[in-house]
Amino acid sequence: MMLHEAVEAGDPVAVRQAVEAGADVNGSFSECDECPLSVAAATGQPELVRLLLELGADPNNRRSITPPLCAAAVSGSPDTIAALIEAGAEVDTRDEDGSTPLMLAAAYGDRAAVEKLLESRANPKLEDESGKTALASAVEKNHTRLCEVLMPLSTSQERQKAQIQLEIYAQGGADERISSLILAATRGNDKEVHAIVESGVAADAINEQGKTALMRAANKNHMEIVRWLLECGADINRKDIYGNYPLLYAAMGCHPEMYDFLYPLTEKKLRKQAEKMRQNQIDIGNWPAERE
Repeated sequence: MMLHEAVEAGDPVAVRQAVEAGADVNGSFSECDECPLSVAAATGQPELVRLLLELGADPNNRRSITPPLCAAAVSGSPDTIAALIEAGAEVDTRDEDGSTPLMLAAAYGDRAAVEKLLESRANPKLEDESGKTALASAVEKNHTRLCEVLMPLSTSQERQKAQIQLEIYAQGGADERISSLILAATRGNDKEVHAIVESGVAADAINEQGKTALMRAANKNHMEIVRWLLECGADINRKDIYGNYPLLYAAMGCHPEMYDFLYPLTEKKLRKQAEKMRQNQIDIGNWPAERE
C-alpha cells in the first residue's frame, strides 16, 4: 500500500511499512499537495500523527499547502493539536491565507481546540491577510460561546465591534427598517420614528456601525425623539463601534440643552469623556454661549 493510501485509510501498520520501504514521510501527496502529517492531522487521528512524528515527520513541514497544526485546528482534535505542539509545531504558524491555527479553530467553532491552542500560548491578536483576528473569525460565524472565550483576550475596540455584530445577529440582522428608524431620528421625523418602533422594531436596534436612533437624535438635537426613545427602553449608555454614545454625540453636536438632559442619566464613567469633548468645543468657540 502506498503511503498516501495508508494515511488516508488510517492504517498505522501500513504507514510504518511504507516509510520503512522508503516512502518520503515529509513529501507531498501529488493528489492534494499535502504532506502525510497534514492529512493525518486533518482527519483528527492523534495516534497516527504521533506515529508519523516518530517516523521523522516534520511538525512544521513547509512543503505542504496546509501546515500540520492548521490542519489539526480544522479537525478540532485537541489531542492532535497537543501531539504536534509537543513535537515542536509553531503554535502561530500560518496557512496560505495567513490564517493561524487559532483563527481556523475559531472559525470552525471548536471551543476545545481553541482552548488547547490558547493554553499553548497562541496569540489571539494576530490578523490574517484580510485583517481578521480569531475573535473576528468566531463572530463572523456567530459562534457566541466561543466569542466569550476570546473577547477578554482581545483589544477593547475589537471587543466592542464583536459585541455589536453579535447583537446584530441576535436582532435578526440590520435590515432596512432599522436603517429607516435611524434616518427618521436623524431627520427629526417624530411620526415616522413612532410608527417604525410601534411596528415592532426595537427602539434600541443597531445598524452595522452599532449606531442607534437615540445616538442620532441626540447628535441632531431632537429632544422629543430622545425623550420618547428613552421611554421605550433605548439604552443611553450604549456605544457604537467608534466608542461613541448619546451624551458624547450631544457634546459633539454642541447642544447644551440636550447635553444637560442626558448628563445625569448617563453612567458616571462615561461622563468624563463627554465632558472633555464639551470643554474642547468651548475652547475652540463652537459651544453656544449661555443665555442670560
